[in-house]
Amino acid sequence: MGHVRWGILSTANIALTEIIPAFNRSTNARVTAIASGKAKEVADKFGISKAHYSYEELLNDPEVDGVYIPLPNHLHKNGSLKQLIKVNIYSVKNLLH
Repeated sequence: MGHVRWGILSTANIALTEIIPAFNRSTNARVTAIASGKAKEVADKFGISKAHYSYEELLNDPEVDGVYIPLPNHLHKNGSLKQLIKVNIYSVKNLLH
């Protein structure tokens, strides 16, 4: 069975300190893309193959199976709902609030 190819929708601190390192330790998941104004810098640091400079680019990337969204609370709902249409998501925030 192949790896789940994850995209990270922003370079929030929790993504850099917790989420990306956890995926890198995983045997069945890989971070293959990240989206942010600092995407290239973060991709180089963590060995992520794709750096997108807009969230839309990442959401439309056919090589991403799921997206982790570490956005601040006030931005999370909009990003999550838009994303639901395209790929599987992992969300730590309540989508109904």
